[in-house]
Amino acid sequence: MNSHMKISPGIIKDFSFKHRKFYNKPFACEIKSGVHQGATGFSVGEDKSKVLKSAIGEHSERLASVKSNIKNTGHNDENPQLTAFNLLNGSTIKIPAYTVLLDFNLPIFQSVPISVKESFFSDSCGFAAHNKGQLAIENGFLEFIERQSLIHMWLTKMGAKQILVDEIKNMNLKTNIEFYKQSLDKFMIFNISFIKNVYVICTIGYFKNAFSIGVSADFEYEKAIRGSINEFSMILQSSLTKNSMDICGNNQLLYNQNESNLYAMNFYETDVNSFIEEYQFLFTSSEKFNSIDNETGDFYYILSNLKLIYDIDVYSINIDVPLEFNRTKIVKVISPSCYPHMNTSLFDPEEYPISRKIPANGFPNKYKPVLFA
Repeated sequence: MNSHMKISPGIIKDFSFKHRKFYNKPFACEIKSGVHQGATGFSVGEDKSKVLKSAIGEHSERLASVKSNIKNTGHNDENPQLTAFNLLNGSTIKIPAYTVLLDFNLPIFQSVPISVKESFFSDSCGFAAHNKGQLAIENGFLEFIERQSLIHMWLTKMGAKQILVDEIKNMNLKTNIEFYKQSLDKFMIFNISFIKNVYVICTIGYFKNAFSIGVSADFEYEKAIRGSINEFSMILQSSLTKNSMDICGNNQLLYNQNESNLYAMNFYETDVNSFIEEYQFLFTSSEKFNSIDNETGDFYYILSNLKLIYDIDVYSINIDVPLEFNRTKIVKVISPSCYPHMNTSLFDPEEYPISRKIPANGFPNKYKPVLFA
């Protein structure tokens, strides 16, 4: 089932809803903005209603990140800053605006010299949207942990704990996993989270000339697995067709520096043998994950552990939606102690405190672009 509508001119330019061909037949929804080409919303999953809501939410958060009228709360127009709130104790700090917003032509940057803007870089890691503010923060936090875990795994080439099918209780999910294990040359699932209270599930595999990797984070074990597999199947189909634009919107799109779809372009320019070689450290991981050993706790407990164990303070920035009728709450979750974005070719990981708090085997992939769509 595929549906496609062009709705321009207006806020939404183009809307498509597709039913993927793989075994679990996930739905995929893409919303293209009529306001800004970078404000694409995309979602994939098995629940049609949730997929639609997620795509609308991503469209809203991307629109806010590139069209926001947010004001400079600093004292220097050439170095605009935003106020960030500590999620644990409510204290505030100033965060450079360029680490949050994705369009450096916004009014807040009008006094910044062009030569300075050229050094700016940001992406949508940690962004989230929801009608309820608390859920927006929690969703942004989940993506923040997901991306920090993925970046650290890539940079350090550290193995991860493999999830076995016997660990899965849901029979539909277990059957889905068995299908991929039998159909592909290699199909493995890992928990790559650096904290015990959040599941960050990485699904990876390949078949002939196609390959894929999907990552999803959740407080619930099987929800994280299902989300990871949905993303894996979507990217696998795109890999089979070599049509990277088929997943436009699910990447951490970069709206500045004309580097839209940078991560996806790098991913799809890779051949299957190179993919296998790059992720050999994962494919050869032998440690097994036991979900029974994983701790659980409420949101405050998780934040407290992050501070206690890793000395990481997590902050949230509220970003206005530039539409009067849209009451969606948009946030970006961020930490100055953690990796700044997904473009690992642009920063030295050892300059960030998180690199010294999480176990590492050196940084063999330092300055190497992360291979992830």
